[in-house]
This record gives sequence, structure tokens and C-alpha cells, in this order.
Amino acid sequence: MRALRIPRLSSLAAIALLALVPTLFASAAETDISDVPMAVKNNVPPNFMYMVDNSGSMNNILPEAPYSASTTYWTCPSDKVATGGFSNPAVPSNTSYDLWFENSKARFSADGGRTNYTFGTDENQRCFEPNSYYRFRLYADSHCGRGCKAPGNYGGTVYSGNYLNWY
Repeated sequence: MRALRIPRLSSLAAIALLALVPTLFASAAETDISDVPMAVKNNVPPNFMYMVDNSGSMNNILPEAPYSASTTYWTCPSDKVATGGFSNPAVPSNTSYDLWFENSKARFSADGGRTNYTFGTDENQRCFEPNSYYRFRLYADSHCGRGCKAPGNYGGTVYSGNYLNWY
């Protein structure tokens, strides 16, 4: 008895036909298409929180001009350099400056506000060594008496002297 041989092409066609048989019985469900966007039609209440920050750091003003680390903003004379700078930002010194604004002018002090300086190189002004780092605490909302200001519970942040001279 001789075996029946089915050509290879016919086998592939039969397999393809069997794979398509289930799709013959599939039908699309009827769908309503709305004229109203889902965002408008949604009945879920909004999940929105409105917060107002009135902490002491909101008293600080940010300068409008952008800072560029590649620009040296001041060449500080040696007799005007603020003390307490350090070379490694990961190992800060014990000196910490307090920073606040008074009459739209930035002021800082290293002794709790008893000796106040503004930024610059004139009388009663100080500037910072551009390649050194300094620890500063921003003015919060507490006062230390006798007209001086204190940073409250804010910790010190390390800034480069070049950034402080720009500020």
C-alpha cells in the first residue's frame, strides 16, 4: 500500500486556515461613543490641595540674574575677606553665618547679628574668597533681641564663596 503524500504548501495552508477559524466567530461589541469628554462627565470629586508657605525662608529674595560657576564675580581684597572659609565642602568649619534681608539689602553676621555686614568691599562690608566654601543659615522668623535677627532652627548650608559674591 502506498502512503498518501500531501504537498508541503498544502500543509502550511491548512495550518493557516485553522489559525484563522477562531476569528471568524469573533464579533465587536456595540459601543456608545460619548459626545462629552470623560474629564467633564466624571463624577469623582477633585483631589486638590492648596498650600501656602509662610515660613521664614519666604522672606528671602532670589536674584534675577542667573549664576554661572565659570564666572568669578569678585576679587576680594584680603582685608575684606570674611573669615571661616574652608576648602573642602564636605568638611565645613565651625563658623556659620546668618543671612537675612533688611531694606531690600542682604545682610550677614557670624556673631548672632551683633556685627552686621553687607556684601561688598567698602567700609563695614565683607566679601568671600571665590575658591573657598562657607556655611550659611538663612534668616527664619525669630529674633535674638536688641534688633538682631536669628535663623531659628534652620541648619547651615554650604555655599561657594563665588556664589555668595554673586548673591
